Amino acid sequence: MKIILIDAPGPVKGFNAGLAYLAASLKRSGNSEVKVVDLNNNTLNQEQRIREALESNPSVAGFSIKSHTLKPAVEIAQRFKAAGAVLVAGGPEVTLEKNKFLESNSVFDYCFAGETENTFPLFINALEKKADVSGIKGLCYRAPDGSIRSNEQNTIETLDELVFPDYSVFDSVSLIRDKYPLVTSRGCPYKCTYCAVGKVSGRPWRFRKPENVIEELIAAKKEYGITAFNVADDNFTMDLGRAKTICKLLLDKKLDLKWSCINGIRADRVDDELFSLMRRSGCEAIWFGMESLDNQVFDSICKGEKIETIIKAVELAKKNNISVSGFFIVGLPGSTYKKDCESLCISRKLGLNEALWSLAVPIPHTEMAEWAQKNAKILRDYRNASFYKLARPVFETSDYSSKEREKMFYKANVISRCYSAFFPEKIGPGDIFRFIYLLIK
Repeated sequence: MKIILIDAPGPVKGFNAGLAYLAASLKRSGNSEVKVVDLNNNTLNQEQRIREALESNPSVAGFSIKSHTLKPAVEIAQRFKAAGAVLVAGGPEVTLEKNKFLESNSVFDYCFAGETENTFPLFINALEKKADVSGIKGLCYRAPDGSIRSNEQNTIETLDELVFPDYSVFDSVSLIRDKYPLVTSRGCPYKCTYCAVGKVSGRPWRFRKPENVIEELIAAKKEYGITAFNVADDNFTMDLGRAKTICKLLLDKKLDLKWSCINGIRADRVDDELFSLMRRSGCEAIWFGMESLDNQVFDSICKGEKIETIIKAVELAKKNNISVSGFFIVGLPGSTYKKDCESLCISRKLGLNEALWSLAVPIPHTEMAEWAQKNAKILRDYRNASFYKLARPVFETSDYSSKEREKMFYKANVISRCYSAFFPEKIGPGDIFRFIYLLIK
């Protein structure tokens, strides 16, 4: 059975490890005709590549969907639907919405919530045999009576049993040498009010053994000639001993790879020894989720850390010559324009290499979404408003207007020299003039 997997274009770049794991699992189960059309990273000849994928007459077209890629994914999916393919959706947006997603996006025949490496191959094999698929874990489907039903979400307990992700089937594989995404763990036990990671990947933290992680890197260096990798975990340093062992093995195996933690690590799960090992083993840059440096606002989002801990962690990382950057959020519950300005001022004193400011977004099924429904005026659907590129506020409050939130977003990114927030993927003269205006304003 011919299967096309599609990563739709969006503002956040990076290789889709989920599709690579899925492709590898499909191939292991005997489905050798698997291709990934990566429209997110490979922006060349996109229309031609879509046409070629359509002309190959795939039996199944699978889409990985995040909130900011939903619209282009649906537009592309309609073309595959017209070509007769069975359409399946998965990814964070689907996992959060489940039945509601299938109800709102009728172009898709099925969708999967949760981890699909073990279940999607079962689904494909059942389709090929024209067998019943209704009992497969994680599947959302339309029953004969027209109702939409969903099965229990699938969670993989032992990650070491997964076959290594396969990027050879990506039409963007030539770009991966210095961008290889490494996933060493899944799940998040923390309950940050603004974050949906625990809902998407589950609360229990599940991890791969250090030896298994190193084996993947050795294989990736041989297969793709990688020179660098990015740790894509949400909680890479949850177990300090495991993180240190990974670093030691990188040194022992002399892999000579540069790496970074661009997805962010927690400031309360690091120490001086870890940073020393990270730097010696090739780590060049880390990011911390700082969100706000106002004590009242920070405490209200329930990260379970202290601002003092973040400041100390920044100092330790800089001491070990690691580039340190921070993620911040404009307009969190309880914040005001004045508080965010003060947070910006404090962030400048930390001497960060980069500070990325995004707008608060009430993602469904989070505490912040519940708060926004009760305390804020919702201005637009969060799916239609980028949170960090040319951002538009999704909500406003009586003490923090939409205009102030937008002003703060641009002011913070200008002062922090995070200029990527100002430009679309294709930059026109108008974008440059607007940027200059904001710069001198």
